[in-house]
Amino acid sequence: MIRFEAPLETIGSWNIIRLPENVSRELPSRGITLVEGTINRTPFQAVLEPDGKGSHWFRVSEDLQAKALLFTSRSPAPLAARGRRTTQNCERIVMQRRFNSVS
Repeated sequence: MIRFEAPLETIGSWNIIRLPENVSRELPSRGITLVEGTINRTPFQAVLEPDGKGSHWFRVSEDLQAKALLFTSRSPAPLAARGRRTTQNCERIVMQRRFNSVS
């Protein structure tokens, strides 16, 4: 199991989470990797994409953002989260070791 904290970032119209480099090094592949885990205790599955700089990232869907109470300055906080978080806060992420590399 891999545990880490990372902020939700906005790039263009996408919201993503970028893994810290030390976390990416624990993955079985430097390429595309399928993972499952939790963000703020909300289950998710994702495809991790390499960023070409020694790390990985994944796109966070609007559905997952709502369920895990994630938001950025471009997406207003759900009522339940207003006043609790800012865009500087990091999300608690746990990825289970059910990794599959995609060829």
